[in-house]
Amino acid sequence: MKIKVEGPSDARLYICAMNDPLSRAERGVLRPDLLPVAFRRLAPAESISGLVRWWWFSSWDLPHGQSATQQILAFPSSNVVVEPHMVGISGPTTKSSTRTLEGSGWAVAALLQPAAVPAVVGDPARYRDSYRALAAPGLLKDVGESVAKLDVEAAFCAFEHWLTSTVGPVSSNGLLANAVMERVESDPPIRNVTEWAGAAHVSVRTLHRLTAKHVGLTPLAIIRRRRLQDAAHELRATPAPVGAIAVRMGYADQSHFTREFRATFGTTPSDYRRTAHTL
Repeated sequence: MKIKVEGPSDARLYICAMNDPLSRAERGVLRPDLLPVAFRRLAPAESISGLVRWWWFSSWDLPHGQSATQQILAFPSSNVVVEPHMVGISGPTTKSSTRTLEGSGWAVAALLQPAAVPAVVGDPARYRDSYRALAAPGLLKDVGESVAKLDVEAAFCAFEHWLTSTVGPVSSNGLLANAVMERVESDPPIRNVTEWAGAAHVSVRTLHRLTAKHVGLTPLAIIRRRRLQDAAHELRATPAPVGAIAVRMGYADQSHFTREFRATFGTTPSDYRRTAHTL
């Protein structure tokens, strides 16, 4: 199907969408109501799904003096982001992050599958909690030219070509890493490292090795990320008591949940819910 989005300078862009994974993707966005007007996450074609979890595109054209701020608890992975004047790598994060948009601009990006990370990023732990430039002049040129022509579909095609050329065929170890991460993000949520290893049919040692090489975070940190994303979503979307959410997310009690939530988001669950419901 076709999705219409608003591009730079209010130009209209049309991009082809497959199965938009919003039910999973929306976990990381802490204030969906504050997203830029043009923001789409798109599922990759089958041929590239071993390397890309989803594509995303954002564009904005804000009046002078106005800004849009979004707080995100990113998925435990790495993004390759093409902007008008650079290509960057956003590594795995250990806390929520905030980005403020001003003026006009755009970004075309790929949330990488674990299988693609070693070839594109190297050691993902080196990029933890950081955004660094990536030397990819061909990608910058091809994507930029496509966006200038208001053809975001062509931009994603250029991105796909660059990624397949950079990574090559997906290895069996890469496929295993993809499957392991898919398991921890499936329902019902995994509560501890031993449970995750068992569900993925690997040893705890193998699980640690795979997440270190392909994600850059420990298994426990990844589990905590998933349940905090789910908790934030429940706080926004349901009237369930905070204590009930804490129990459902696997916390020993509400106080443990509140401490971890505050350490990550800088606010309590109750205050977050109140802010998220204030438009």
